[in-house]
Amino acid sequence: MPRKRKIVPESVIPDTDSELNVNCNEVKKYLYKVQSDEAYHKTYAKELRQLYDRMEHDDFTTVFIVCLKQLMQSEINQFTNTGLKFMAEFVSTFQAEDMHPLFDSIFVWIFKTVSPNATIRLRLCEFVNQMLNSLPDNGEIEEFHCNEILSYMMDRLKDISPHVRVQAINALCRLQNKDDPNDDVIQIFQFHMECDPAPLVRQAVVSSIARSERTIPFILGRLQDADVRVRRTVLAHMSNYSLNKCSVDQRLTLLERGLSDSSETVRMVAVKYMLPQWLTLCDNEFVAFLTSLKLYQNELELYRFRNVTRMALLAMFRSQDPLNLIKVLPLTETTDEEDISYHCCINIDQLTPELSVFWVTLIEFFQSDITYFDHLERILPDLPTICESIAGFGTRKKPIHDKLSSQCIFLSLIELLQMIDFSDQSGRESVKNTIVYLLVQSATCDENLTKSLITICEKLIPSSNSRLQFYVDIVKNILHPIDPDGSFSSWKLDSNTETDVKSLSVKLVELRKSQTKLLETNECEKLAAVEKEIGLVKEQLLFLIAPFSTEATIISNFERITSDNLLRGLKFIFHGVCSKTVTHLNPSMYQLYEDVISVRLESDDMELRDWALKCTATFGLLCSKLANYAYQAFCKQLFCHQVKSIWITSIRAIFQLIDRYGIEFLDKHDKADSRPPAALVNSALLAGQSLDDNLNISRPNDEHISATDILLLLNRYLGSSQDVDITCELVDGFCLLIVHGRFFETEIMAKLIVMYFNADIEPIVTQILSVFFETLIQYKKQKYFQLSISKTLSAIQGEETSNVTTLRSVLKFILQAMMNDKGEISADTVAALLVWMDDQPTESRSLNVISKEILSLKPLCKDEESRWHLIELINNLVDQKIPKESQRNLKSFRKIVEKLNCSESKIEFSSTRPADGVEEDALSNPDDDCHSELELNPNEKCNDITQAVENYNEIDKRDSIDVPMVRINKKRKCHKKVT
Repeated sequence: MPRKRKIVPESVIPDTDSELNVNCNEVKKYLYKVQSDEAYHKTYAKELRQLYDRMEHDDFTTVFIVCLKQLMQSEINQFTNTGLKFMAEFVSTFQAEDMHPLFDSIFVWIFKTVSPNATIRLRLCEFVNQMLNSLPDNGEIEEFHCNEILSYMMDRLKDISPHVRVQAINALCRLQNKDDPNDDVIQIFQFHMECDPAPLVRQAVVSSIARSERTIPFILGRLQDADVRVRRTVLAHMSNYSLNKCSVDQRLTLLERGLSDSSETVRMVAVKYMLPQWLTLCDNEFVAFLTSLKLYQNELELYRFRNVTRMALLAMFRSQDPLNLIKVLPLTETTDEEDISYHCCINIDQLTPELSVFWVTLIEFFQSDITYFDHLERILPDLPTICESIAGFGTRKKPIHDKLSSQCIFLSLIELLQMIDFSDQSGRESVKNTIVYLLVQSATCDENLTKSLITICEKLIPSSNSRLQFYVDIVKNILHPIDPDGSFSSWKLDSNTETDVKSLSVKLVELRKSQTKLLETNECEKLAAVEKEIGLVKEQLLFLIAPFSTEATIISNFERITSDNLLRGLKFIFHGVCSKTVTHLNPSMYQLYEDVISVRLESDDMELRDWALKCTATFGLLCSKLANYAYQAFCKQLFCHQVKSIWITSIRAIFQLIDRYGIEFLDKHDKADSRPPAALVNSALLAGQSLDDNLNISRPNDEHISATDILLLLNRYLGSSQDVDITCELVDGFCLLIVHGRFFETEIMAKLIVMYFNADIEPIVTQILSVFFETLIQYKKQKYFQLSISKTLSAIQGEETSNVTTLRSVLKFILQAMMNDKGEISADTVAALLVWMDDQPTESRSLNVISKEILSLKPLCKDEESRWHLIELINNLVDQKIPKESQRNLKSFRKIVEKLNCSESKIEFSSTRPADGVEEDALSNPDDDCHSELELNPNEKCNDITQAVENYNEIDKRDSIDVPMVRINKKRKCHKKVT
């Protein structure tokens, strides 16, 4: 490695010892000295200025430019950098004098210099950049110089070298005007920030562009950049920007992207720099910090606010004193005389959305580390206390907060309830009562809160049968607001009636206990008798209470079911049953399906019908005897209705039922048993037989639609659907069946492959297909690619927008998927390509592409027969009238095949059975579809997709920018450098 050394200026001085030569040598002497140390630069600049005054301008400029050229042509090291920096600072000292000839001459030389050497072009841009940086913050230069710099650097932004483009961006940094909406510099900065292929250039633009209301959205867009350095620079660049100048949505975007970035270095910038500065701007008040991030107009924005703020708080808590964090909470301590323990809680009137989020996050932080156990006891209330707080918040007559704020507080309280230990028996009863209250009476309990409460129920009641019975009782309470199981103290009963009511109430409680025990032991006969007796006791209670009730016609009110209550009940049934902890249904749940769900499948209210269909799908996935009925019901919905939500639910359910049971099972059409469902349920209970073996529900119509026919019909929709959500469901469903080995058609597989390479397809569809193909390759089911090669190539030929690039891309993708670790490919795959070429002798464009790809393959022949078969196919093609290029490629490939040694090893793929060990992360397990797939949105199915980094190619944008240069004798303010 050569040593770094100072550059000695070349001598161009004649032998004569004239005064001019002496002065020129002095100039070179100074320019040699400045490379050593920056400490004496001011002294050298002063002496060099005196020497300039003694010399002629042209002589000094000539020597100065000669030295400048020599430094620019030399190797890049610390000495040349120091020398160029001094020369730039020296020239900038003349800027204060109007139209100084040295300043103007250097600029003229720079702008006229053209070099094929990228290093020299880099040095020229860097020199201009150093000159501008040497100017004071309020410095001004001539308008025509600004125009020349702008024109020159705009041209350098088209340079093929990214380092030159970086220096051009740095030079233009101080020439931008953020107050001008049509500023040329900012516009070109925005272009390169989004479109430049070099990460270094995008990073330079992010750190150089002026931050304003107009440019911040473009800067935040780089938080999704493929390069880590660009994303890190965005966070560092925005960390010292005033929090008040960003909108709330932009603040949330910065935190959300920064704290959840895949790179540790990017996350550390957000944690160590951005969050502390933002907290300082809020006077180190956590509640004020959360208030600055609060913006929600709907439920999605509310959940986003909660998720982002909790991530930010957890990151900030690690560097804070736990005692100071506890002081933020206005805790109320009450002493229980029995156990002498402190139950710390916050007064409901003092609870705000921000404070509730802080409280829950702090408990989560303390629970994550055992060293904070003592601090946790000071802020974590017990079960009865938190249940009382939840009930108190829901029963306030005058709500303090709006609906979304109340929902935020409710979510925090429910999450707090999930964090508490359920070992306390008295507390468990309080939790049950609270759950019943929230689900039955609270108007704040929405679908998301329902999911949280079901999660609590699963921890509270481990037994599946008991929990399902608990769900059934809750649904009945939801559907019937007036329940005779409640308290009757508000009604004025006479003494005799009151005694009878109390007696029947006690009897009802005892029957409930017996029902719970029988559910655990699965004694069907006794359970049916107890449930029948419970119904009789309820009827007697209603008969006794009706004359004394202040409500009008209690019986009719009891039987009336409102639309809101019915919708809430259906949602609760769906989320309660659609769980991994539920593997079978009990008799009460079957009866609930008959009484509530099945009769709503033809409701005029589309929302009710949609949720009834979702419940039907869930029940069908858990009960084989309900599966065929559910399948026919979904088919009927497709034929009879044109509502998008109904179609999405029906398509999703059909695919899941086929995946769960198979085509053969659903094609069975047994009409032997046509009894109504309720009769079947009762007969099964009385006979002590399994419901799954005896339950049969009448079909929605007499005509049976086979599963194969419906799949072929959905295949037609796949090619013609214009709705992205329906397309997502169709693609996801077919991918599911193919991976699990339930269904395969070469036409469908070919359509999926072509769709993957269609540039006009929606990104979400491409992501689903990407996961599908990765799963096929991972579990060695590439046989599907081989079977569909011919159909795929024919489908590409039929596309109006098809071209050589698309054909080559699809073919390379299929062949790479079929190769083994050694890069070898099965001879059967090559034979399939040759057969297609033989069938399409007139497609010259396709034949050339395919023959070129075949030439690069390494076929693996298992025996001599397969090798001679390939040679025979090649000979048949060569004898035909095909393009010369294809003939040449095939002849070359024939020589390769003739030299092959047949190997006993072969590439084996599986196409007849589901992939072993397919995890839920790849595609849904057929046994667990009822637990997750029905409630997923198509746009949320691909969160774990691995994003491939694009291979950038250097591009030339010379024709895309045209900046006219106008020489006007005006001065323009040189703005302060962006920091």
